[in-house]
Amino acid sequence: MRGPRGGNGPQRDFSETLDLKTRKVKLAAGVWEEQSHILIFQMWELSDLDTTGVSTHRGIRPREIALLAAVILVALWIVANLWPVRVPPADTFPQALLAHMEALPDCHCGSGTMYAPSDSHRYRDYTPAHLMPVGFSERAFHLFERRHVRAYIDWWNVDEGLLPFAPELSDEMLRRALTHMRLSAQNVTLSQVHLALAVGSETDRRRPCGLLDRLAETAGTEEALTEALASAIPDHECYLVIGADLTTGEVRLAMPGIHGEEGLWGAFPIAVIDLHLTSYRFDTDHDPRAYVERLWPQVNHRVLSERAEMAQRLVRSDLLISPSSLAPMTPEETARSNQAALERAQLPLLETEEESIAVPETLGGALEDLMGERWPEALQCAIASAAGCTVLGSVTETGGVGVFHVEDPARHGVWGVVPIAVFTPDQADQLASVDWGEVADRWERWNAAL
Repeated sequence: MRGPRGGNGPQRDFSETLDLKTRKVKLAAGVWEEQSHILIFQMWELSDLDTTGVSTHRGIRPREIALLAAVILVALWIVANLWPVRVPPADTFPQALLAHMEALPDCHCGSGTMYAPSDSHRYRDYTPAHLMPVGFSERAFHLFERRHVRAYIDWWNVDEGLLPFAPELSDEMLRRALTHMRLSAQNVTLSQVHLALAVGSETDRRRPCGLLDRLAETAGTEEALTEALASAIPDHECYLVIGADLTTGEVRLAMPGIHGEEGLWGAFPIAVIDLHLTSYRFDTDHDPRAYVERLWPQVNHRVLSERAEMAQRLVRSDLLISPSSLAPMTPEETARSNQAALERAQLPLLETEEESIAVPETLGGALEDLMGERWPEALQCAIASAAGCTVLGSVTETGGVGVFHVEDPARHGVWGVVPIAVFTPDQADQLASVDWGEVADRWERWNAAL
């Protein structure tokens, strides 16, 4: 009598093992059920039996691997396409907001955040043929620039697009949008500076750079400067930032977190290396230190010089570089700097309350561009919904105005943003008492240098 695979040998009842057609693999929202596990173990059992029924421990055969892979792909497809999406109650979405969301091209929900392709003035194309990226493989550059940088820009655009509808939004939705906008603003600014430094022509890279020479002189040599930057990298994902404190003019080295931790108010980023995993995992085998050592000697000197000159215009004096410039800022130093920046932006109040809100035309136009014609009502709702304080800031990269929610003033700063007014929730009804002329002067001081 023939064995189960065509040979002769001892007989054994394989009917239960081979009767796979009567067993069904049940997939419910990507979760393996008991019978799917039975199928896997049965394939392993069959692969370990020869024609005599004796175990040979050959492992799973290619045919069985292909079957298992197909089942896994089906499960992943079900999770990606059929998993139920939680939609907020309809009463939290006013009709005007729904129309705004529907107008965004190719919108879909992902990770709980609206997403739409970039069409913003914040985005710059870093892929002209004559500008070749360094420090990136083609695959890493595509993932970083197309998915990482553009995604943050899109999130900022969408969250900012909610502000004109603030009076119709729930406090929770508005609080989430303004908190997320703070994270997006920092990530957009820093990651785009990184891209600007990593892309350029050979002529750009050979151009003399006074800031780079001064930093190398402080470190001893260019190689020592690279080593100092590489040695400063912490154990977590972060940005490596060489920036200027716009109050003191001092150049400092900082490592703000990817998700908004240790951000710095009132500081201008001159040079940035994004150490998000997307930047280096394909090119340096998950080694951020090797990535810094590879990229920094090849940065675009023209862009570095331009940003240093822009920082000097904002500071209105020469930048100060000392040995402490290459020592990473501690959390305590970051906290002191942030608290000082917010204190300088303390809300100026009039002695008597005005009947209406009187805002200079320039600042009023910027606020209207940001929050629509009903900006006083939208700003009032934003201030009232904050869990901490609300910061009105000047965005140094664009000259515009930003509104951000801040829960931890000591840690939650934003690089490239100078606070011009800080509101607490109990000041939401005091907009008519604010000295908007003083706020406008603070904003125009930074715009005048751009």
